[in-house]
Amino acid sequence: MQANSGKIAAMARPQTARSRRRARDELTVSHRERLVEELLADPKLAAEYLLAAAEDSDHRVYFTAVRTVTGLPELAQNQLLLARNLT
Repeated sequence: MQANSGKIAAMARPQTARSRRRARDELTVSHRERLVEELLADPKLAAEYLLAAAEDSDHRVYFTAVRTVTGLPELAQNQLLLARNLT
């Protein structure tokens, strides 16, 4: 909390639109970035994420999860092409 206290205090002061956007952007993280960080940091969570995706009847959901967990979009794309060729 202390690391962000200066940023939060700075946001409380009157600011221009540009400085408000800059302060907001420093405090926010995209959902995808946060998800990838959490999955890479916790292998158990990554496994649960993949298992949940595998339960979906649409195989694209699983391959998207593989791409998210591994960070290798080309691997997931190759697996998707393989699955299409097998069906």
